[in-house]
Order: sequence, then C-alpha cells, then structure tokens
Amino acid sequence: NKSSSSSSSTSTSSSSSSSSDTIIPPTQEQSPSDLQVYFEFSIPAIAQVAAGYVGNKSMEFVDGTTKTIVKSVKPIPIMLFTILFRGQRYHYYRYIAIVLVTCGIVSFMLEMQKGKTQKNEITAGWIGLMLCGVGLIMDGIVGTRQDIVREKYKPSASALMLSTNVWATVLSIVPLWYFNEGIEAYFFCQKHPEVLWELVLFALASPVGNHFIFLLLHKYGALQLSLVTTIRKFLTILVNTLWLGRTMSWLQVLSVFVVFAGLELDNRGRDVEKEQKKKEHQLRHQKKTQ
Repeated sequence: NKSSSSSSSTSTSSSSSSSSDTIIPPTQEQSPSDLQVYFEFSIPAIAQVAAGYVGNKSMEFVDGTTKTIVKSVKPIPIMLFTILFRGQRYHYYRYIAIVLVTCGIVSFMLEMQKGKTQKNEITAGWIGLMLCGVGLIMDGIVGTRQDIVREKYKPSASALMLSTNVWATVLSIVPLWYFNEGIEAYFFCQKHPEVLWELVLFALASPVGNHFIFLLLHKYGALQLSLVTTIRKFLTILVNTLWLGRTMSWLQVLSVFVVFAGLELDNRGRDVEKEQKKKEHQLRHQKKTQ
C-alpha cells in the first residue's frame, strides 16, 4: 500500500508538473518582423525625400528668401504633428517659445523683402508657397516618425542616417530614369566640367554636416533639431547683414530680441520638463518600494 501510494504520488506530482508546464507558457515579447522594421524606417525617409523634392520645385516659383521664411515655420508643424499623432504634451513655456522664435524670424525676413516683390510674381508666388506648404506637412511627418523610430528601436545616429540615405538613393533613381533628369545632369556636367569639383566638395561636406544633424536628432529629438536648424539659417542671414554693413530697421532689431527671448524661454521650458520627469520617476520608485 505504501509503495502504491508513493508511486501514485510521484505520478500525480509528475503529471501536475507537466500540466503546469503546458498551462503556463513563457512570457516573451514578440519582436517585430524585419518587414515591419523596414517599413517604419522607410516612412520618415520617404517623407524627407518628398519634402526635399517639393522644396526644390518651389524654387522655380519663389526666391530663396521666401523659401527660408516659410521653412522658418518648420518647428510648428513638427510640434503640432507630435501632439496630434503621439499625444505628447509640452510645457506652456515651449509653446510660447516656438511662436516667438517663428514670429521673430518671419518678421525679420519680411522686413528684408519689403518692396522687392513685383505684381507679376504674385501668381507664381502662390504656387511656390503651396509647394512650400506641402513641404512643411512632409517635415511634420518626418519629425514625428523619426521620434517614434528613435524611441521604439533606439537606433544609433549613423543607422538613422544610413536608412535615410539608402531610401533617398532608391527613390531618386525613379525620377532620374522616368524624367530623364539623369541624362540632363550628365550633359550639363559634360558642358560645364568646372562644376564637377563643386559637386565633389558638396558630396564630401554634406554627409559630415548631416552626421552632426543626426547626432542632434538622436540625442534631443526632432523638435529641438528643427529649432536649431531654423536658428542656424537665421544667424547666417543676421551675420551676413551685419558683415555687409547693412542697416537694420527697428522692426528687425526687435525681431532679433524676440528670437533670442524665445530661445531662452525654450531652455527654461525644457528644464521644467526635466524636473517634472524627475519627480514622476521618484514617485514611481516610491510606489514600487512601498
């Protein structure tokens, strides 16, 4: 009887252990497929290529200064798309800061353009502005999707840059072949061989500058990157204005102060957000310990 009971107990224990093994599966997070990863990395790259193409196309209808004015609004669609599609919220300091920086740059540039626009340029200008608007929408998509990819997969800055350039190369082959732009570029270089050296310099300098841009994106995010690149363009124009000895109107001087006030307010807003995140982290840690 003892032997039978012990055997039955061992059988029940073995059956219970085997049943427990079958009932409780190991909990593992399902990794995304390669196709999903490629797709998510392709969205910001495709949108960035589209934004570049539309921006270059708009140059047929508007001048470079007008394009710079429109591109100064770039932080606004990035912030707006981030709020709408990611549900992210910012401190109200940062909302005010983005508006101040944008308004300051736009007013500064418009003051430079005063009296330069002719009536026969109005129609072409509207077409160019519409193309620039489409480019801003693409910029908003780029910024939002880059932040999603950056937080979800945590790629390096070099990986982000590589994925963008690979997709840009693939997508550029289609219009080069379909519109015969590659042949036109070849004949242009053949007719003007002096441009080859300029292209080589551009090909060497562009990836170096882009690498620092992607480092900035990797560390601080798309909104901060758009703010930095916008300020970079503004400072280039401001330094050029001062270097050439051009006089600035009172509105331009006020615009400069507004831009730098917006930058200072953005820094304070980011500091407040860091403090809030730190407090939230401490509260979560206290709840876990309790």
